[in-house]
Amino acid sequence: MEATANKTIDTLNHLIRMVNDGKLGYENAAENCTDTAMKGFFMKYSAQRGEFAHALISEVSSLGGEPATGSGPLGALHRAWIDVKDSVGANDKASIVASCITGEDAAIKAYTEALATEGLSYKTRELIKEQLMKIQETQNALRSQTA
Repeated sequence: MEATANKTIDTLNHLIRMVNDGKLGYENAAENCTDTAMKGFFMKYSAQRGEFAHALISEVSSLGGEPATGSGPLGALHRAWIDVKDSVGANDKASIVASCITGEDAAIKAYTEALATEGLSYKTRELIKEQLMKIQETQNALRSQTA
């Protein structure tokens, strides 16, 4: 495998771990939220992150790489989701939503950095852009919950 393909695979595997972290974070938020509407909201975005992971895994496989499994190392996004777990103990909707926004901030940063990776194919770049756009939409929806 050439260096460009390896760099692309590494980039996509990083995103896979990030979306897996997000999926788990939204699951935790849903499990610990008493607001029925918010519970549905969190489950919707947990499922979306699962779909993101599936698409990224398919792309890594198509490049001949080994897709990442599980969540990522203790990075910014993981810490944000730990904040969700900590805040749900108080069952405070505003704290849960704020932690989710922090997680989305980290995801947006990772996706933006991924788009800066040299040598991405058009298909890979479009996949990343599409997922980034949806993450930004989620973040906007979360922000509307705090208004």
